[in-house]
Amino acid sequence: MASSVPVDDAASATVDAMAGATGALLALLTTYPLMTLNARQHTDRRYVNDNPVTRSNAVTEMRALVREEGGVGALYRGIKPAIVGTVASQSVYNFFYSALRTFYIKKKRQNPGALSSLAIASCAGSINVVMTIPIWTIVTKMQTTRTAKELEERQKERSSGERAWALLRSAEIGFRATARGIYADAGVRGFWQGVVPALVMVSNPALQYAFYESAADRFKAIRARARRRRGASNANASRPIALTAAEVFVAGALAKIAATLLTYPVLLVKSRLQASSKSDDSAMRYDGTIDALRRIVREEGYGAFYRGMGTKMTQTVFASALMFAAKEEIVKATRIAHAKMLRAKLR
Repeated sequence: MASSVPVDDAASATVDAMAGATGALLALLTTYPLMTLNARQHTDRRYVNDNPVTRSNAVTEMRALVREEGGVGALYRGIKPAIVGTVASQSVYNFFYSALRTFYIKKKRQNPGALSSLAIASCAGSINVVMTIPIWTIVTKMQTTRTAKELEERQKERSSGERAWALLRSAEIGFRATARGIYADAGVRGFWQGVVPALVMVSNPALQYAFYESAADRFKAIRARARRRRGASNANASRPIALTAAEVFVAGALAKIAATLLTYPVLLVKSRLQASSKSDDSAMRYDGTIDALRRIVREEGYGAFYRGMGTKMTQTVFASALMFAAKEEIVKATRIAHAKMLRAKLR
């Protein structure tokens, strides 16, 4: 089937990076409250008679977050560094993904298949993780740190355990205060907490892009067959096929669903590691990825790995679909504008 799809034009890595960052920023601003809620679902454990319990209802959790932490603004805690992190992550990722994919197309004279797309996305993702994880460690810490009001309520429910991260017990949990707290707690290496599961999580966007490219190629193959049935000329038949916004939205959503289902447990472990600190109670403090995996299974069961799955699936599907749709439309508009400029110069 892949052989019936016209080979894509060589992409501009810079245009793809800018388009990807813009699309991701739109998705972030639209779905950030769900991201905050999901981070809380990963790390929130309440205590009754020393037994940890969790809120499993997303609506109840969101209402409690707004009520206990000063209103709707609590849902957007960490949004500023998240914006910086999103632009940086998507720019880095899309630049290297586009550059590597273009290199492959020029060398092989064909679109990369599923395995090749996976390898390309993995390389781009690994570079992105190493360069930007300090920003996301701060974001996760800001999202999951409780204010003084909530900590007081949590203490009423506890019969034992240490008080949580005292350094940030204020209504205003800022970027600098959070960064200072992480440094004071674990030094420079604290900003790379969760780097191991984060590198494993590279498989999420890698799988996502691989699934997306496969879905996109299927749509293109259907279009190509329709062209042949209409008896299109050889010139038109070889012209690259541009997907509609609806096709991109569907392909992006399906790709993200599949990737999230496969990698969600690793995401939960990464959130736990990034949110933990030495002054946390022992129930939420881990000595590394293996320790976190072992203790979550022993203390909470395998079902804990999919806690907040509904919230995350809703957030990621809409975010991914919006990101891909915006990215493709921006790239398409840029190419059209560039073509018009070239034609104007030739006149």
